[in-house]
Amino acid sequence: MKNTGFKILFFINIFLVLADLISTLLNGELIKYLEVNPLYKYRGLTLILIVNLFVFLYFWWAYNRKKVKIDDRYFVLLSLCLIIGLRCMAIYGNLSVAYVEPQNIAEHYNITYEQAKLVQLEYAKNVTEQQKIDYSINFIMPNLLPIICFILAYYMFKIDHKIEVK
Repeated sequence: MKNTGFKILFFINIFLVLADLISTLLNGELIKYLEVNPLYKYRGLTLILIVNLFVFLYFWWAYNRKKVKIDDRYFVLLSLCLIIGLRCMAIYGNLSVAYVEPQNIAEHYNITYEQAKLVQLEYAKNVTEQQKIDYSINFIMPNLLPIICFILAYYMFKIDHKIEVK
């Protein structure tokens, strides 16, 4: 089957977009206070979904066009793999905020789970834009080093090998 690897990664990404959306929505009212994606403050989750749609349409086009460069195909696959990793971490974070943190608050303060959700909401209301930026940087920066390594290794490989599409 042609482009099997691409299709597998592509559909995993589509599934993870939906899982990310659902895990984000599980946080209810906390979203407006804690969402770190800068697009959220302009048009909410709708804009984020539209941007995702255009990104994935671009990936589909870049990988499947008639006059394709092997470099483009590699970077599309690399991007899809990296997005999978980032989405998995985002989903984990969303689920942690939705379920783990309220439980920790309830246990720490010896209150009910429902009361802990209210405490969590009050805390979220006090989160500043700078705290969101700091969180984003701490979330993304550890993932940049592997990206730089992958790109550097690929260009070093290209220096030693001639890569052509048949």
